Amino acid sequence: MAVDSVPYPTLYMDRDNMIAYSGYVLGIAQMLYLYGAMDHKIRCGFDWNQNDRLDDENWLDIGHFEIVL
Repeated sequence: MAVDSVPYPTLYMDRDNMIAYSGYVLGIAQMLYLYGAMDHKIRCGFDWNQNDRLDDENWLDIGHFEIVL
């Protein structure tokens, strides 16, 4: 399952704003996972391989979030 989400109002191409928003979403998701409120982790389209590096991706879909099974 996946969803595309952006803060309103925003310019999707404002990379810094989108990365900050994505970090917020991922932080809340990690907190919910650690508290046991979520069973799965979430992956974002700016770090597909989940190595916490933003400079090694070929395709950025910053507002894309998906469940990691």
